[in-house]
Amino acid sequence: FFFSFPLAAIFNTSSPPNPTATMPITRDLEGAKMRRDLLAAGLTEEQIDKIRADKAHAKRLALLSASADARGAAPAPPKKGEKPAPPVASSAAPVSIVKYRAIDDFGGDVTFTKGDTVFVVGEPDASGNCKGVVNGKNGQVPISKLVLVTPELLEKEKQEREAERERLAKEREAELEKEHQEKLQALEEAEKAAPAEPSADTPAAPVATVASVNKEFEEERARLLEEENKMKAEAARLEEMLRALEMED
Repeated sequence: FFFSFPLAAIFNTSSPPNPTATMPITRDLEGAKMRRDLLAAGLTEEQIDKIRADKAHAKRLALLSASADARGAAPAPPKKGEKPAPPVASSAAPVSIVKYRAIDDFGGDVTFTKGDTVFVVGEPDASGNCKGVVNGKNGQVPISKLVLVTPELLEKEKQEREAERERLAKEREAELEKEHQEKLQALEEAEKAAPAEPSADTPAAPVATVASVNKEFEEERARLLEEENKMKAEAARLEEMLRALEMED
């Protein structure tokens, strides 16, 4: 977990250069990278907004299909001299909208990738194709590449996202610990190399101490944990939004 901590700050600038003397990633950039990774392991509001828009699209398609069915049930025009037949009530059932999850990538009338939410309008045909809405478009998709969204599936996906976020957080903490140990080792080596009695011709002793290195490590770890907790809170909020969206009719 690499933060900016140049070893030139530990040693006198007249000391020989150290291969780990510069850390190119700043703390702000590292924090942004962590936020991006943690969100990539979970959800974003953009994903939820896309699902919401697809759902509205599917509802419009269902209404159009229902209207077409109703028009098809209208009586034929009367022949000359006959009275118009009374309107025939449509017996067509409301067109269903069912949420599915893609279990494989697909490219055709519409394109989706594994994990996308696909809204299926109506029933599959004899060939196993159905009208699907995903990524703002609608078209024929194979039902074989979809699985029904259920509470059990949502819980399983939630646990997988949480596990991935936890893995990334542990990875960050391990990197931070590794950097800490490298700094302590560099400090120990510098102390061993320092002359017993410094003179004007020899470099000054290291200005950093084990205590100062440990203090910075604890501060960085506290900052890391604070950032992780913020991401977990945001992830929990998005998970609840998604669950409400996925399970509502």
